[in-house]
Amino acid sequence: EGEIVGHLAALPQYYRINGKRVVAHTPAEYMVLPGYGFHAITLMRKFFRTCENCVACDVAPAAISVETGLGAEEVGRLQHAAKLLNIAGVPALPTLIPPLLTRPLNWGLRVVDSALMATIPVDHLRVEVLEGFDETFDELFESVAAGVACVPEKDAAFLRWRYGPSSPQTPVTVLGVREGQTLLGYAVLWVKVGGDTPRYASNLLDLMTLPGRDDVARALLKGAIEYFARV
Repeated sequence: EGEIVGHLAALPQYYRINGKRVVAHTPAEYMVLPGYGFHAITLMRKFFRTCENCVACDVAPAAISVETGLGAEEVGRLQHAAKLLNIAGVPALPTLIPPLLTRPLNWGLRVVDSALMATIPVDHLRVEVLEGFDETFDELFESVAAGVACVPEKDAAFLRWRYGPSSPQTPVTVLGVREGQTLLGYAVLWVKVGGDTPRYASNLLDLMTLPGRDDVARALLKGAIEYFARV
């Protein structure tokens, strides 16, 4: 009867690979109804045949097996990852902790954060809030692309599209580290407030630095933590 039992959507993304601009699609939405799992392979096979270049980042052995079986090649492995804690079944903490205790608990967390961040030697770098994405973001991306064999093309135009006023993430806060007029790195922060009793959800949406500038990355992370704490 024409019922849709599965779908796959993919987004085109520009990459700079060995100095050349390449368009590759990445699966963004991939779902099938229970009992129709065999259609997942059909969808992926059609996807591989339709899109000349594809990029996916997976950790599930079953997904990797299907993709490599259809011709995908492994080009790298994540060196660092964050494991998310699923707390969907845990009662909301604000309803369990008396209001008189939340303030000292937050103060204690800030003390711990301050102690940990004090060990990060980034005093020579100044993190500032940037207004929009200007031409220095283009220069930063070109410098990154010159030193990295394969990188998503995140120039100023892309960043304005991804995080600008017309994006679902707006408004965002952009932190940056400069050396004179040269942008060494940036971080994009997003904070959402919702509910009758204001609750804050904060995310680090993007972070990029010049190759080899771990000190800039540490400074931006430190600045992000301090910003979220203030909010």
